[in-house]
Amino acid sequence: ILIEEYNAAGDLVGSIVHDIQFEVISCPGNNNPDPPIAGITNFSGSGTQTGPNQIQICEGDNFCFDIVFSDPDGDSLFMSSNIDSVLAGSTFTTSWNATGDVCTANVCWTALPGSPPFTSFTIIAEDNACPIKGFFSYPIEISIVSSTWAGFDEIMCLGQGVQLNANGGSNFNWSVISGDPLSVPANFSCNPCQNPIADPAITTVYEVISNLSGGCVNVDTVTVNVVPDFAHTLTQSAASTCLFDPVQINLTTSPTGAYGYNWSPATFLDNPLISSPLANITTPGTYTYYVDITSPDGCVKTDSVTINIANSVSPVFILTALDSSICGTTTQLFATLDSTLVSAGIEDDFESGTINPLIWGSVDNGTPGVGCGANGGSTAALHFDSSTGDRAATTVGINTAPCTTVDFCLFIGNSGSGGAPCENADINEDVILEYSVDGGITWVLMQTFLQSDWDALNAWQCFSIPIPGAALTGNTMFRWIQPNYSACTGCDNWSLDDVQVTCAFTSTFDFAWTGQALSNATDQNPFITPITTNNYVVTVTDASSGCTFVDSILIDVFCPPCSPPFPTYQDVTCVGSCDGYIIANAVGSDGPPWNFTWTDALSGAVLGTLTTSNASDTLLNLCAGTYTVTVTDTLGCARDTTVTLNEPPPMSLIPSNDTTICIGGTASISAIPAGGNGAPYILNWTGLSGNGPHPVSPTTDSCFVLIATDVLGCSSALDSICITMNPPLSIQTSPDDTVCPGDQASISATGFGGIGSPYTYLWSNIVGDSIGNSSPLTVIPNADATQYIATISDGCETPPASDTVTIYYYPTPIPLVTSDIIEGCYPIDVLFTNSTSAGMSANCFWNFGNGITNNTCNPPVITYEIPGSYDVGLTITSTDGCVGDTTITAYINVYDYPNAHFAFGPQPTNVLEPEISFVNQSSADANAFSWEFGSSGAYGNSNEETPVIIFPDTEPGSYPVELVVTNDDGCQDSISWIVQIDGVFTCYAPSAFTPNGDGNNDFFFLQGESIDDEEFELSIFDRWGGIVFSSNTYTAAWDGLLKGGTNPAKSDVYIWRVETRNAITGERVELKGHVTLLR
Repeated sequence: ILIEEYNAAGDLVGSIVHDIQFEVISCPGNNNPDPPIAGITNFSGSGTQTGPNQIQICEGDNFCFDIVFSDPDGDSLFMSSNIDSVLAGSTFTTSWNATGDVCTANVCWTALPGSPPFTSFTIIAEDNACPIKGFFSYPIEISIVSSTWAGFDEIMCLGQGVQLNANGGSNFNWSVISGDPLSVPANFSCNPCQNPIADPAITTVYEVISNLSGGCVNVDTVTVNVVPDFAHTLTQSAASTCLFDPVQINLTTSPTGAYGYNWSPATFLDNPLISSPLANITTPGTYTYYVDITSPDGCVKTDSVTINIANSVSPVFILTALDSSICGTTTQLFATLDSTLVSAGIEDDFESGTINPLIWGSVDNGTPGVGCGANGGSTAALHFDSSTGDRAATTVGINTAPCTTVDFCLFIGNSGSGGAPCENADINEDVILEYSVDGGITWVLMQTFLQSDWDALNAWQCFSIPIPGAALTGNTMFRWIQPNYSACTGCDNWSLDDVQVTCAFTSTFDFAWTGQALSNATDQNPFITPITTNNYVVTVTDASSGCTFVDSILIDVFCPPCSPPFPTYQDVTCVGSCDGYIIANAVGSDGPPWNFTWTDALSGAVLGTLTTSNASDTLLNLCAGTYTVTVTDTLGCARDTTVTLNEPPPMSLIPSNDTTICIGGTASISAIPAGGNGAPYILNWTGLSGNGPHPVSPTTDSCFVLIATDVLGCSSALDSICITMNPPLSIQTSPDDTVCPGDQASISATGFGGIGSPYTYLWSNIVGDSIGNSSPLTVIPNADATQYIATISDGCETPPASDTVTIYYYPTPIPLVTSDIIEGCYPIDVLFTNSTSAGMSANCFWNFGNGITNNTCNPPVITYEIPGSYDVGLTITSTDGCVGDTTITAYINVYDYPNAHFAFGPQPTNVLEPEISFVNQSSADANAFSWEFGSSGAYGNSNEETPVIIFPDTEPGSYPVELVVTNDDGCQDSISWIVQIDGVFTCYAPSAFTPNGDGNNDFFFLQGESIDDEEFELSIFDRWGGIVFSSNTYTAAWDGLLKGGTNPAKSDVYIWRVETRNAITGERVELKGHVTLLR
């Protein structure tokens, strides 16, 4: 299958291909059910069948029909349909023939107003063929035509009115066909209108006509059946109550008759179809119950009650009396809290053969009985057995806030219990206990009970499982369930018995008693003196939740015709003594003789009997207790009187506490006597006189024994007060230590004994000066072998203890610096040497004062490039970590050079003025001068500051001059300049020459000074301007031949011209002249 996705613009955005595989198997004889050949059959109603499976119907009309399916293979048929979701209010029922292979469905429906114009539903027939079931589906098509509909006929309680609802149109006119004439608004709220309220006095048929066109009909009728009204009264035993407290709902009707009742919701009601159900609500909250009351004539009314259930359980008290039958005497009532809450319903022992609905929300496949026996020899337990479904028992929601444990007994079938009905459970067929705090949606495991535990012990086993903190809520459910068991009856059985959720109240309670002669109506256990038989009622209210408990107890008052004897008596003197007595005096004139019978009121034992003519009898040597004397007169009337002989409270001593004191300390011991016959008391101490208090200062552990006597000499039991001595103080200081001078040392002390820590520490030096009060303490010793004394005290009388710590000094290195040189003109290279004592230099750090540092003990050569004085520092760390340092101020001195400079003149000059004056312009620190003129002083030397030198006047040239200057530190500087002695520009030419080869004056050439031979041109012209000779060489000479050839020039006067430059000034020079050539 190709699936493609397109966006809103119609563009393909993606696709996917799914493969579907079909498996075809051979199923011989497996045919689908036959279709209903006749289609719809047995059609009835106001609709119309228009085809085998088509129906047409008007709104408000109805139809019923049958449709029959059969199976050709004789398989059983099952029918289903989607009619419920298509046709609201329809009915779909099925029936089968004897063999189950023919099934008939009956369908009925009334078309409601507003139904769609066309609808359809499907009836599906399914067989139970194997391996693949056969199906056949049959559609039913329904066309619905709109019409006017006045609604269903109504039953109206007289005087109550009923609302009519017309549909199919927009305008509705009402009229009466029969019954109470229509009168607006007396018995009909409006006309024309769609939904009028009709209130006829008798049964009335109404007709409505609408403006509907094109539908079935626009007229319909509705009958309002008027029946007698009735009255009802709805009450409840409580509007607000507590968990597990039933609330009785009481509903009475008038007149009497066979009314119908339907309460909703039915949750927590014992019967939702009776007039007065009992609501036993086990979950806190607010509950509203609604009831529909239908009279025998069909009149229906609705009412409701609301019950608020607090998140708490009512307390339960047990009422008793000291004597429930009295005559003119006083007795006491007792209200005792039943802390187990069993009477609140959170228990079940299944002895009645039923389950307690107050605790169980559901029991699945469990039955009270003796399938696996019962715990403790009882007659029933909850026995579980089934082949399918859960085997589980689930409680209602319980307020577990005051509860502690879930208690129960369990038996799981095992290898020793035999077969069914208590067959052996196999491995993993265990029972588990769970809880839920969300109404049973999720369950949390509390404990698993392994079936193997019963293989080991074939007997009932009882458990008390603590309730987890997360399960202590106002609505917690518990569930016992066997998740796994074999799918067979009589297999893997188990039983549950004596289930109880154990809780306890932590609240306080208010008591309100009613009845005769109460000592205090708000006491929990009041005294009463009734004069007639009386029923005492108590209301107990939980102060925290407001939940109440009400109960009563009957006290019978009965007085015989004769009077009881009048007693006088003496209580016993001391606890345990038996010196009491009772004298009984007979009252009345029906004697003598009288019979006196003495009994122990508690055990009933007869202590003595006497018939005497005396009107009194005495019973002596009595111990504390309750005694009854019965006097019988001559008429046989017997009355008794009960006398209680009391003994004084036991003598008691409240001694001061045993104590512990410090060595040298004092303790005060005392005792307070009480009880017996009262003061004055005498205290007898061993080793001490007087009642006390006594200050005692023992030196060792000691006990002081005492006894007290009261005013009548009754003695207390021996008692004692023991004084324990604290041990003496001792101190342990830290070991002696060694540090470098100026370094800190940590000293400490630990105290022992005395009253224990915290101790007070005081440190002092050898001369007694205080230096601190803490441990540890940081100190800086100021000398070698400094002693520190620690003294501790304990804030008690214990003598202090002291000890000493000594701090020594390590040797401190003394750095020694040497160097190969200590001064010079920059730059200078210095080789420093660490000359410190051997073995003291573990680590070194040099600071050479010029921004250079070094951490080696033998540094490299250090170069100082800037003039100045430099401090040199050396820091040495010894192997003990002690540091010594030194800094030598201005240890290295680096000197600057003078600045040599001079001026000279005149410049420029020439050989005509060769005298030059020299002026020293060096820096001011220069104070020695050395001049050298010319290379290697060729033209002289001088130590003058401003010498004057005459250079050669015959030879122009550049002459070097050097000045060397020296300052006070011996640093020198030199400078050289070039003195330029220029030549003078001259050019000489002969006026005649004779080129005759005789060796004299044979050539014409030029001579001079400062002629630039690099730029030189000589031209010689005849008288007509013709060039007879030319040359670019200064040294060239004309030999008298024409143009450098072989033809001699004739004797004549010739013109010469020289173009050149002044080699000194660079000026261009043009010279002209004439020369005579003679031959």
